[in-house]
Amino acid sequence: MNIYILFVLKRYEHKIREFINAYDDMEAIVPSRIKLIKKRTDVIKEEQLLFPGYVFIKTSKETKDFRAFIQHYVYPIKGFIKVLSHADKDVSALSDEEVRTITPFFRNDGLFESSVGFVKDDKVIVTSGPLMGLESQIKYIDRHKKMAILEIPLFNEVKEVKVSLEILSKQ
Repeated sequence: MNIYILFVLKRYEHKIREFINAYDDMEAIVPSRIKLIKKRTDVIKEEQLLFPGYVFIKTSKETKDFRAFIQHYVYPIKGFIKVLSHADKDVSALSDEEVRTITPFFRNDGLFESSVGFVKDDKVIVTSGPLMGLESQIKYIDRHKKMAILEIPLFNEVKEVKVSLEILSKQ
């Protein structure tokens, strides 16, 4: 299974995802997160994109076949910009390491739910939610906004991703 990333105009992510999902052997995902917003005494859940302007495609197609698919069907779509790739290639799938890093964001149809945890001795311990096992990638925690910032390596760059994390206690 290969994963490719399309760079698209913001607000066209869902349109392009729906177009690609109409084809066999293609699964387009637009990862999003549940953001917890505190308004007075209520906590409101709001869905936001994790990677604005990006559409992830899971397929068994090899690079040559995927390139042909993109050129024939996706290039003409309004909002499409380019396929992300490594520096030496025009189209390339994510490496095995990048796939392992990004896979947790594809569970539950790309919806990254809120996680719950606590801080002990300046170390985050996640007790439930999709962040379990990703504690080492947490760069920063904002307890007031109930948010964690993760560093995700993609195509020789480090992307910062904001996800919901509720810290119940600090010991």
